[in-house]
Amino acid sequence: MEQQSLRESQPTTSDETVVAGGTVVLKCQVEDPDDSSLQWSNPAQQTLYFGEKRALRDNRIQLERSTPNELTISISDVVLADEGEYTCSIFTMPVRTAKALVTVLGIPQKPQIFGHEQPIDEEKVARLTCRSSGSKPAAALRWRLGNRELKDMGVEVVEDPNGKTFTVSSRVEFRVTKEENGAEVTCSVDHESLQNSERSTTEKLQVHYASPVPSTSSTYHAMIGGVVAVIVFLLLSLLIVLGHYLIRHKGTYLTHEAKGSDDAPDADTAIINAEGGQGGADDKKEYFI
Repeated sequence: MEQQSLRESQPTTSDETVVAGGTVVLKCQVEDPDDSSLQWSNPAQQTLYFGEKRALRDNRIQLERSTPNELTISISDVVLADEGEYTCSIFTMPVRTAKALVTVLGIPQKPQIFGHEQPIDEEKVARLTCRSSGSKPAAALRWRLGNRELKDMGVEVVEDPNGKTFTVSSRVEFRVTKEENGAEVTCSVDHESLQNSERSTTEKLQVHYASPVPSTSSTYHAMIGGVVAVIVFLLLSLLIVLGHYLIRHKGTYLTHEAKGSDDAPDADTAIINAEGGQGGADDKKEYFI
């Protein structure tokens, strides 16, 4: 019976994980308190609450529930320094304790992208680095170019000066094309403290590329077309000039041939006069003599 009583007097609790800035609840229960009070103490072994009595002046720590069988407290605005083992004790003979490990997650900062020289020449290799500090444990970084995932070329993890959080850096290299001008490069952070919300940074690529140059064949055909156009223009101009000349020459010739036939009594006489010309006039003149 004594062993059973001791077993039932053993307090129980559980480990907790909390995001920095959040609130953690520490619950301790015991089946047989044996007329003793439960107590919570911090990793530095400072008493926080003994039963329903506050022992440490820290307004972040509040009493949630105090009964003979339970002592539950909460710590709000948790900081990284709050991490560690918290102890629930019941002062029976002997003293019984239970440990609760509180893990505080460091929230990674918004990532930054470095090394993007703008604009990048077409067919050159872009070398980019993404960096995020303050994560605990170390965060994971992902790259995306448009809708395409990019594989990193290496990851570096460095402990921050506070000795608790980490700075993570990731590098990528890829050859750019003119089609990627204006495309978005995104670096995202994956971390349990973000609770399924995305934290990322996006940069737009500016790709410098030369304008298209006409091919030799196109240039040759363009030159031939130009020459043909000039020739056609010259021929049309020549025809116009020649036509004007012929019209003027033909008018003069007809007027000369018809000379002397205006006063002919009929068409036959007009033709004879036009064909005979001066010879007919001479014959007529000889006849009257």
